Amino acid sequence: MSLDGELREIALFPPLASGQQSVPAGLTVDPRSGDVLVALFSGVIVDEDTGDVILLIPGDAKVVRVNPETGEFVDEHTGLTAAIDVAMDGLGNLYIVEMTVAFLDPFPSKFDFFDPGAPPLHGGYQRFSGKVTLYPEDGSPPRVLADGLDTPTNITLGPDGALYVSTGQGTPGRPIPGPDGPTKIVGEIVRIRNYGSEADD
Repeated sequence: MSLDGELREIALFPPLASGQQSVPAGLTVDPRSGDVLVALFSGVIVDEDTGDVILLIPGDAKVVRVNPETGEFVDEHTGLTAAIDVAMDGLGNLYIVEMTVAFLDPFPSKFDFFDPGAPPLHGGYQRFSGKVTLYPEDGSPPRVLADGLDTPTNITLGPDGALYVSTGQGTPGRPIPGPDGPTKIVGEIVRIRNYGSEADD
């Protein structure tokens, strides 16, 4: 949208490989070309035979590269699960956030999100299974910089060269299963640095 309020559609994404909705969840601009890189989160799909709603298909999400002038787009990275945001540095290295690996424990009816004594449920997306992966510009194998993150949703590259990732999607304080037993949702910002050799998170 421009400052004078004009709106122009750039691209309309078709369903993903398994038929799930293509949900543009995060984007970044390639500073070298001006292309827009878009993380396509996998939305719902309804099984036509059973009527069941499938909320997540592992490996169905992807990142696409969009020419903002023509609207043409091509796959940049496929086979992702719940890709939700992307960032790129000045060298063209790409950082992709995958929020979760599976869908677990849907909420029962009339679940009280603010009850501190509620049972610890994933409540949909599997907690503490998100990750950030570096896809080097030179085409060398991708490297996981941080994993076991609790539903990461956004990433940005700071002026200090560190990556900053928001985690803890959901109602603050709600009981959830943790890697070491029951815990509670805490919204946090995670910093990843020194990833030239190893990640500090």
